[in-house]
Amino acid sequence: MRQLKRNALHMCGSQLLVALFQGLQFILIARALGAYDFGRMAGILAMTGVMLPFSGLGAENVIVIRLARGTGNARVYFGNALLVAVISGLLLVLLYILWGVTFLPTLATLQMLVIFGVSEILVTKLIDIAAHVFFGFDRHVYSGFFYSLHGFLRLLFASVFFALLYHNAELLNKLQLFSSFIIFPGDRLELWCWFHLAAGLTTLVFVLFITIRQIGWPTFDLMLAFRELRIGVFYSIGLSSKSVYINIDKTILARYVSPEINGAYTAAFRLIYMAYTPIQAILSAASARFFRDGASGVGPPFRMATRIVIYGSMYCLVFAMLVFIGAPLIPYLLGDGYALSTDILRWLALLPLILMLQDTYSDALTGADRQMARSFFQVIVALMCFTANMALVPKFSWRGAVCATYFSQIVLAILVMGLIVLLLRRERTGKYLKTIVAVK
Repeated sequence: MRQLKRNALHMCGSQLLVALFQGLQFILIARALGAYDFGRMAGILAMTGVMLPFSGLGAENVIVIRLARGTGNARVYFGNALLVAVISGLLLVLLYILWGVTFLPTLATLQMLVIFGVSEILVTKLIDIAAHVFFGFDRHVYSGFFYSLHGFLRLLFASVFFALLYHNAELLNKLQLFSSFIIFPGDRLELWCWFHLAAGLTTLVFVLFITIRQIGWPTFDLMLAFRELRIGVFYSIGLSSKSVYINIDKTILARYVSPEINGAYTAAFRLIYMAYTPIQAILSAASARFFRDGASGVGPPFRMATRIVIYGSMYCLVFAMLVFIGAPLIPYLLGDGYALSTDILRWLALLPLILMLQDTYSDALTGADRQMARSFFQVIVALMCFTANMALVPKFSWRGAVCATYFSQIVLAILVMGLIVLLLRRERTGKYLKTIVAVK
C-alpha cells in the first residue's frame, strides 16, 4: 500500500501539472480560434480519439502486465510495442483521413487530417508506450514526467501561437503563407496543426532518449509480438470503445448541429474532464497493483477499488457543487462565444462521479484478467452511445449529447459492477467448497 501511495503521489503531481498545462493551453487555443474553429478542431480530434487505441494494438498494456509480474524483458517488449505502433499507426492514419473527408467534408481539410492524424494517432502513442514501460516497473516518476513534458511543450507552442496571433501579425501571415504553400490555403486552425505536431515530435525525442538511457536500445521478437497481440487487442477494443462513448458526441454535434455549439459543448466537457484528472492519476498509479492483486482473483482488486471509490466520491460531489457556483465565469474566461458553456457545464456536473465508479471497478476487472469481459461491455455501450447520439443530437442538440453520455456511462457501470458481484459469489462459493473438502 505504501508503494501505491508513493506512485499515486507521483502521478497525482504529474497529472495535476498536465491538467494545469492542458487548462492553460485550452484557454489560449479556445480564445485564439473562437467557438467556430474550436468546434471544428474538437470534431476532428474526436475521431483521432477513436483511432488512437488501435495504434499499437494494446502493446503498451501488455508491457505493464509482463513487467509488473516479472515475466518479460523490457527491451524486447518496448521494441515490439514500438514496431507494432508504427505499422498499425500509419495504417490507422490512412483510415482516419478517409473517415474525415467522408464524414466532415466541409469542416476538415486534408492538411488538418494528415497532421492531426500523425500527431495524435502515431506520435502520442509512441510517447504513451515509453510511459507504460515505467508503469510496469512501478517507476511512475518517469511516466509522470513524460506526460508532464508533453503537456508543457503543447502549452509552450500554444503560447507562441497565441502571441503570434495577437502581437506579430506580419510573422503570422508568413507562417500562414508557408502553411498554404504546402497543401491548402491556410487558416488559423491549419496553422495550429503544425504547432500541435511540433510539440509532439519534440516530446518524443526527449522521451525516447530517456527511455533508451534507462533500459537500453529496444530489441525485437516478431513471434512474441504476434503471440501477444491476442492479449493486447482486447485492450485496444476496450479503449477505442471508451473513446467512442467519450468523444463521438463532439463529431456528431459538429456535423449535424454546428461547430459553434460543438465548441461551447467541448469547452464545458474539457473543463469537466480536467477536473477528473486526479482520479485518473490514482487509477494510473494503481494499475500495476491491480494486476498483482488480480493474480489471486477479483476479490483483492475489488477491495482496493472500493477504497478508491469512497474517497473519489467525496471529491466528485464537492466538485459538482463548485461547478454550479462557478459555471457563469466561463464567458469571462474564454470569451462571449462560449456563453452557452455555462448551462452545459451544469448539466455535466455529476459526470465525474459516474466516470469514477465505472472506471475504478473496470480497472479492478482488468487486474483480475477479465479484460475480455470489460471490452465486450465497452463495445456494447459504445454502440449504444453512438446510436443514442445519432438519435438525440439532431433533435435536441447539446442536451441530446449530454443525455447520451450519462446513459452510456450508467449502463456501463451497472454491467461492470454486476459482473464483479457475480465473480465474487463464485469465488466465495469455491472457497467454501474447498474448505468442506479439506475438513472431510
